[in-house]
Amino acid sequence: MALVPQSLRCVQVPGVAYRPLAGPPVLAELALAHRRTEASPAARNFVRHARMRP
Repeated sequence: MALVPQSLRCVQVPGVAYRPLAGPPVLAELALAHRRTEASPAARNFVRHARMRP
């Protein structure tokens, strides 16, 4: 048994069942550290998307 974020429900593993917890949703903060001078387009796009708010 493990507590995992809802986003992992898209990972299909044979024999694994995902069940929601009862009660109010649990929110968690996520931090991201990166180099301001990063040249990789993939890394820069990831940072840009991570900064977006829902």
